[in-house]
Amino acid sequence: MSTSELVTCICPTYNRAPQYMHLLEECVYWFTVQDYTGPRELLILNDNPSVTLRCRARNVRVVNLRHRLPTLGAKYASMIELARGNIILPWEDDDIGLPWRISQSVGKLGTSLYWNPRASWYEDRGRLHYKHRHGYCFNASAVRREAFDIVPMPCTNLQDAEWDTAASVDKRVSKSPDVLRHPREWSYIYRWGVGFHLSGSGDIDKAYNTADKPEGEYEIVPKMHRDYAGETCELSALLP
Repeated sequence: MSTSELVTCICPTYNRAPQYMHLLEECVYWFTVQDYTGPRELLILNDNPSVTLRCRARNVRVVNLRHRLPTLGAKYASMIELARGNIILPWEDDDIGLPWRISQSVGKLGTSLYWNPRASWYEDRGRLHYKHRHGYCFNASAVRREAFDIVPMPCTNLQDAEWDTAASVDKRVSKSPDVLRHPREWSYIYRWGVGFHLSGSGDIDKAYNTADKPEGEYEIVPKMHRDYAGETCELSALLP
């Protein structure tokens, strides 16, 4: 595994502050405790023009746009352009990347253009599950920039599923076959019921365009509100 490649974790955010500020605190905290020894950055893109976010944590870069991007896919595309690294990891603002996520992703990706673990933990209102079917796991993936040149990010609000589907059948995008099979290997927690979830709305496009618009300036201070690393290790140790 190469530990010299710059990895950019891209984190789109909107309206977490002030009510759900703890989600951003956790998001940044778990980035700061990653065991990857190479260079890395967390790019947080906020496109609520009435909110300014700041963060003093090391290797965290916050970009505050003065206009709202039309779709979540457009937001991802903007972050890919802004990313300094050649390896890009989605880093959702309401999910958890366990401490080995970056190092694992870089190792599993290898020289391929796309790695998707096809498995992760799932939290539903506080309870962790390992038996579930919750999506494409694109949020837990690692992608080389070249893959986005071949298959551009769709400018829709279902960009993760659409991109994964397109990249999976495009032979120009080399895929790492090394999926994660046992929960002890999993490095991502997809969380449900912790705040507003765009994919949980009946009309995603309508929800994207009608979200509340709070105002103000907010400092993101990394905090661990729950020991997810310890909990998942304990749970996985009980499984055959």
